[in-house]
Formats: sequence, structure tokens, C-alpha cells
Amino acid sequence: MKKPIIILILLFITIGTLVVTRSVVSARITTSGLELSQIRQETHDLRTQNAILREKIFSLSSLTQVSARAEKVGFVESNQVFAVSGAKPIARGE
Repeated sequence: MKKPIIILILLFITIGTLVVTRSVVSARITTSGLELSQIRQETHDLRTQNAILREKIFSLSSLTQVSARAEKVGFVESNQVFAVSGAKPIARGE
């Protein structure tokens, strides 16, 4: 008679252990899902910010913007031609 009681006790312990393990695993999966959702949202926000910053870079680096800033600083367009000749060689090959 003792063998069926021992088997029942072992079954109840096993079932209890499995229920606790399932609860722990389920809680961890839920937490991981929330973290994944937050990371996805942050990635989306950063990609949007990168696109906005890329557009700002393109607009600020356009030739019209650079020309306008140069004019504000005091650069003027010169009509004079200026040429620099290359250095003369020191030794001649004969």
C-alpha cells in the first residue's frame, strides 16, 4: 500500500514544480516582450530623428546656403584671375 502513496506524493510534487516553473518562465517571457517593444519603439524614434538630421545636413550644406553664409562672413566673389605656377625643378634630367 505504501508504493501508491509514494507515487502520488511524487506526482503532486512534480506537478507543483512544473506549475511554479511555468509561472516563472511566463513572467520572464512577458518582461522580455515588453523590453522588446520598448527597444523597437526607440529604434523607430532614432531612425526618424536620423532622417530629420539628414535633411538638415542636406539643406545646410547646399551651395546656396554655403554661398549665403560666406557672404555674411565677408567673402566676396572676385573677378580677378589668380594663378600659381608650379615650382621649378631643382635638377634637370639630361
